[in-house]
Amino acid sequence: MRICKSVRFQRPLLSVPNLLASRAPPFLVLGLGVAAVLACGEDELTGPSVVAVVEVSPALDTLVALGSTLQLQAVAKDAGGRTISGRTFTWRSSNQGVATVSGAGLVTAVTNGTATIRAETGGVSGSATTVVRQVVVALAVSPTPVALAVAETVQLSAAATDANGNAVSGVSLSWRSSDDAVATVASDGEVTAVAPGTVTITAEVDGASDSGTVTVLTVGHTRLRNLLEDPYVPVLLDHVAAATADELRAAFDAVEQGLGEGDDAAVQAALATARGVLAAGDPADAVLLAILGLVLDHLELLLQ
Repeated sequence: MRICKSVRFQRPLLSVPNLLASRAPPFLVLGLGVAAVLACGEDELTGPSVVAVVEVSPALDTLVALGSTLQLQAVAKDAGGRTISGRTFTWRSSNQGVATVSGAGLVTAVTNGTATIRAETGGVSGSATTVVRQVVVALAVSPTPVALAVAETVQLSAAATDANGNAVSGVSLSWRSSDDAVATVASDGEVTAVAPGTVTITAEVDGASDSGTVTVLTVGHTRLRNLLEDPYVPVLLDHVAAATADELRAAFDAVEQGLGEGDDAAVQAALATARGVLAAGDPADAVLLAILGLVLDHLELLLQ
C-alpha cells in the first residue's frame, strides 16, 4: 500500500478543515482534496511492497560432473513487474539425492538425474530445473600391455570418468583394433589373437578414448612365457637366498614385460641380467642356481 505524506497549504485559511468549517461549496473541497493527492510525487510514496512473483535463473541448466556447482539467482517482483530489493530467500531441492542447494542458492551435483530447485520469500516461490548428466572426459583401458598366444583371448575393460574424476557407469563403448589380421576385438572388449604381431586396441565414447597394446606371440615366445609361468620356477626361487630370489623375479618380470610389448631386445637384456644374478649367487644355493641356469638356457633357446 502506498501512503502519501501530508500536504500543507501556504495559507491556513485555504486548508480543507477550514473550508469545511466555513461551509465552502462542496466542489471546492473536493478539488482541494484532489490537488492534495496529485501534489504527492513518486518519491513521496512509502510502505512495504507485496511480492507477486519470484524469478530464479538460470531456469534450466545441466551439470556434467558430480561435485560440480551452479550458482542460482532469485529476484522478487511486485504485480507491476518491478524488482523488490532486500528480500531474503529460502532455498530447497526437490531431490537432494540428485542435487543439493545451499542457503545462498549454490547447487551441487550429487548423482545423475533431475531436481527442481525452489526459492521462496513472502509466501511466494519460483523454481529452476537442474539436470545432472555426467559426461565422460577420460577412459582408462586395462589390462595393458597383454601378451597372447594365437587363438587366446583376453577381456579388456575401460574405466570412464567425468571432469572431476568420478566414475561414470552405464557407458556404451566403441572398440576397434588397429589390425584385425593380428587381433580382433568384439563390441564388449574381448580380444582374440589371430597371428603374431602387435596391435593397438582402442576404446572410445563421447570423444574420449584410450588404448592398450596387445602382442600376439610367436610359437617360441609362447613357450617361453609358459615356461616362466610354470609353477616350479617360483618354488625354486623360494628356496634360494632372498636377495637372489628378488633379483631373479625382477628379471623374469622384465622378460614377460618385454614379451608383452613385443620388445625382443628388452627380453634379451632381462635374460642377461638373470645370468648375472645367477653368477653372483650364494655358493650354498649352487644346486638350485644350476637348475635355474638350465631354465635360462631353455628360455634362450626358445628365442632363437
